[in-house]
Amino acid sequence: MAILNENDFIDVTETVGKLDIEGPNFNKKYFESGSSSRLVEYINQRGPNTPVTFSNCVFSNLKWMEKRILGKVNFRNCLFKGGETSFEKSTFNHDVSFDRCVFSDTVSFDNTIFVANASFKEIHTVGDAKSAFLFRGNTIQRELHPAYNYSLDFSSAVFENNAVFNYRHFNKCTSFTGANFKYYFFFLDADLGFKTIFENVTFSCVEDLKHNPTLERPCLIRCFENFLTCLENANHRCFKQHIEQILNGLAKQAYENWDNDGNKRDKNIDPENEFVTVRYIMGKNSWEARTLSAYASKYPYYFEVNGSGKNRKYRWSKIQEFLDASTEEKAKHLRSADPNKNKKKGCKYVTKC
Repeated sequence: MAILNENDFIDVTETVGKLDIEGPNFNKKYFESGSSSRLVEYINQRGPNTPVTFSNCVFSNLKWMEKRILGKVNFRNCLFKGGETSFEKSTFNHDVSFDRCVFSDTVSFDNTIFVANASFKEIHTVGDAKSAFLFRGNTIQRELHPAYNYSLDFSSAVFENNAVFNYRHFNKCTSFTGANFKYYFFFLDADLGFKTIFENVTFSCVEDLKHNPTLERPCLIRCFENFLTCLENANHRCFKQHIEQILNGLAKQAYENWDNDGNKRDKNIDPENEFVTVRYIMGKNSWEARTLSAYASKYPYYFEVNGSGKNRKYRWSKIQEFLDASTEEKAKHLRSADPNKNKKKGCKYVTKC
């Protein structure tokens, strides 16, 4: 899908003042930030039996926060631009669609409630490294036994900036079929449910890692690790295996080619027992010091240590074994948790890891 821009809407001149004259179908109209409340009023006045449709329209800094939208509304091939577009904490009582829409910069659907069907087919999100498509849900009440009577559709969506689904409860028949994540994606503590489909999903962020200087391997690995946990909790076995393969591939790329000359050993490696320095491990795996410490604490079997303090080293062959091991194999060697130790709650969406 081609990315829309302002040149595609060169003849857009209409404003919210023409609403009552135009009727429920708007094509190639421009709505500025000040028209946000008036638009909601207009949709609610039409009632649920008369859908309001916006086709090829431009919205600048649309703010529908803590609103209740009573009627059906369709956004088709529209451009949402500006510093931030927000539907935060709003409720859509009837069907809503954003098919083939482009979201520029940051857009927020945090804690937005979709009572009926919601469609985001073929949406395209664009922006810099600090922008995001926010779809978090940490304050939405979770249903213990969702009926899955309605759908949430992200089929063929393209996320070029941060895609954030932290804490979201997917209580609808949800589809990410054909979606493409080209930048960081966050599913921390998301409840995917049993009716979420991941078919033909691609992660261009992995291929772009070598070419995009804003992508960092440790952050990307953490995205896949958090996503893997969500898949495990929802019992999505097949796609879980696919994510494990990608995750293992990312880890392997971090330690392939020990040096530029093709030599397996360097000054950081003890030639007799292959114990390597902390600095060497961090460099080869793009790990931070805290990442290494966390792994060493959780999986002492794989992190055989020699020395202490600044002089401590780890056996490199065991770390390679750890990187090659499946999630099930690692679980066999997981150190038992200390019941007296408080669990550290993961942070929300951040642009820096």
